[in-house]
Amino acid sequence: MHTSDEAQNSQALPKPKGPVSLESLLNHGQLWRGKGQHTQGFHSTGFSELDAVLPHGGWPQDAIIELISPAPGLGDMALVLPELARLSQQEGVVACIAPPWLLHGPMLEESGVCLERLLCVPAFSASTNRAGSTPANKSNRGKDSLQSQQWAAEQIIKSGGCNGLLYWQAKPLPFIHYRRLQMLCGQFHCPVFMFHQSAPLNSPSSVRLQIIKRTENHLHIQVLKVRGAWGQQALNINMQNTPYHRYQLANTSSH
Repeated sequence: MHTSDEAQNSQALPKPKGPVSLESLLNHGQLWRGKGQHTQGFHSTGFSELDAVLPHGGWPQDAIIELISPAPGLGDMALVLPELARLSQQEGVVACIAPPWLLHGPMLEESGVCLERLLCVPAFSASTNRAGSTPANKSNRGKDSLQSQQWAAEQIIKSGGCNGLLYWQAKPLPFIHYRRLQMLCGQFHCPVFMFHQSAPLNSPSSVRLQIIKRTENHLHIQVLKVRGAWGQQALNINMQNTPYHRYQLANTSSH
């Protein structure tokens, strides 16, 4: 005897006389399609070369995006500036967790970032934990500092007033923390840009980019992972006529 669910399925997909065609399976919703994933939207990265290789033409708005570079300040921040400016123009805040250097206000402002909506949380001191006590050794201090940053990142997203999060880490996070962040991204529709010198290959990020090198006018990157499209593409992104490029030239000429 057929159950009601079996009866409905048999009616939804009629029995073919021969092999089932791909078109028939697609028409009756019997196949999962990678680009049909649920999402809260995408927005242009501000760089046409990068938009062209992302499956929906921009950054996902409810996922983790990883940017890997051998050293902070190699150009990874430049890739996020257009999106940072857009997010900071909305009601709410954009948070920065543990940036490795002081953020340059004039350059951010010229890039369109609303500084009044930028929340910066410096790296936690390794000498004192959240409760104010002093850990017994250096290993415990480092572990507590990392856990404090993880805690802060999750609480900021949970507040519901965060439009986006920029999160710097000197080493890869525990996988369970990646999973919690990804769940919060989807729940609160908050993109998280994570800056690494290295990152675990099994992280649940939707996009992973690696900065190869920076020249005077271009940023050379490798697309390591893109959910819903092929990765492993090399791109040369034109950085001319951007505030980042002008300030970089001024900084270079001053030395």
